[in-house]
Amino acid sequence: MKNLTFIIPYQKDSEERFKNLLWNIQYLHSHFNSPILISTTKKDYQDIKEWKDVEITFIDDIEGSYRTLLGNEGYKHCKTKYFCLTDVDVFTEYKHYISSYCALDDYDFSIPYYTKMYDVKFNNLWSKDIIKYEGSIGGLFFGRLDKILEVGGENINMKGWGYEDFERVERCKRLLYNIHQTNYDLYHLYHPESKNPEQVKLNHDYLNKLYRFKYHQWYKLAEELKINFQ
Repeated sequence: MKNLTFIIPYQKDSEERFKNLLWNIQYLHSHFNSPILISTTKKDYQDIKEWKDVEITFIDDIEGSYRTLLGNEGYKHCKTKYFCLTDVDVFTEYKHYISSYCALDDYDFSIPYYTKMYDVKFNNLWSKDIIKYEGSIGGLFFGRLDKILEVGGENINMKGWGYEDFERVERCKRLLYNIHQTNYDLYHLYHPESKNPEQVKLNHDYLNKLYRFKYHQWYKLAEELKINFQ
């Protein structure tokens, strides 16, 4: 996929998460020749700094997880016109990546799945026995780099992991950007659950507050978030 970078926010909270990263990189390299940019912390950078087949950027060590901050670090160092923000633990069939990439000719953003997210394990990757989520929009997000910067990137008011994907998509929609979404399935690689329930609730409550925003309030929020890229 020409002129596109895969951006992978990464914090190691288990050995399984590290294995997820290794598997995802191998999967992307096996199907695409696009560069892969890992955005991580200084601590986790030490384990992967010798890797030659990816680009790596890192931030200072932080307490807990902070996906939005790592996502923005990836945007800052992305050198291509298009990007795909992907979690370490999700993937879809390679042809659906291509569908979302091609959609960027006519849309600002694209999500290569919609219906279901299935839990899978390394020994049975295409199993469809366990449905993790239905109607999810998190995990894989394609877009034009200039457009994601216009809306303020990831919302760093949301820490940890949980609901930040929903906020980003809602912000893009409310600011009248065009989002393409397919009707395919997503696959989630196993790892121990590591979300902080209290932080997830804070993010959920914050998102519910944003849902009541009018256009001018979303616009103001985007302008405030854009400061992080100056």
